Amino acid sequence: MQPFFHKYSLLGAVCLAAAALTSCRTIFERGEEGVAAVRYHRPGELQRHEVAAHVGIWSPLGRKYYDDAAERITKSTNLEIPSLGRPHYTIGGSYHYHFNDRLALGFETGLIWCNQRYDNSLSNRQYELQAIQRYGEFREAWMQTHPDQVFPWNDWKPTALPEEYAIIRDRLFFLMPSLKYNWAYFRRASLYNRFALGVSYQHLRTDSRDLPALVQTDLHDWHLAIHITFIGLDFGAGPLHGFCEFGVGANGFLTAGLSYRF
Repeated sequence: MQPFFHKYSLLGAVCLAAAALTSCRTIFERGEEGVAAVRYHRPGELQRHEVAAHVGIWSPLGRKYYDDAAERITKSTNLEIPSLGRPHYTIGGSYHYHFNDRLALGFETGLIWCNQRYDNSLSNRQYELQAIQRYGEFREAWMQTHPDQVFPWNDWKPTALPEEYAIIRDRLFFLMPSLKYNWAYFRRASLYNRFALGVSYQHLRTDSRDLPALVQTDLHDWHLAIHITFIGLDFGAGPLHGFCEFGVGANGFLTAGLSYRF
């Protein structure tokens, strides 16, 4: 089982979160002593309905079916297998009803997708280099044994291997009830945490070309879906807001989007 986060992706997420928190110094309202002062809405000012759309990045590492498909390709073919899979991208939307300044309850839905291609381009390059090396050794040995003759195979070219490839197409749909907790309100921003738990439906398929040894895969399964937002930053004034989150789960470890409140 490989780790869930790639170390460079995690480092980038931490840097982005640090930059977001640093920017809060210019967004948050200041009190008389220069300290950010928490501000709460009066009941008549609270916008209770919130709809949002977001995009995110999610790593496929550690996912059982994805890893099983990649392992099957590795064992049954001579393809170039990357050491790490490409990131999964997420897109989704949500609705929350705010009971008060702190607590909101709703649901969210979305899609995770990724296409990963494996091919034998590396094997073809290695085969071509080896053939050229053997040709050079043969040419040098022939000219030494036939010093007064012209080498008859100067127009020789290496024969290329047939192109082979396999593609993993991964799609995952999820639907989760969601609980959002705003733990600090400011003039133009707020900080919050979020927890969502629901179900997801996955469809994973492999397509290939000239690979009779590769067993075609068409997987359909249900999974438990979960998302935890470690820290979220909501910013804006009026009904339209922007937000960014750092967390783990179905929506991705790094998420950004827009929300509308009414």
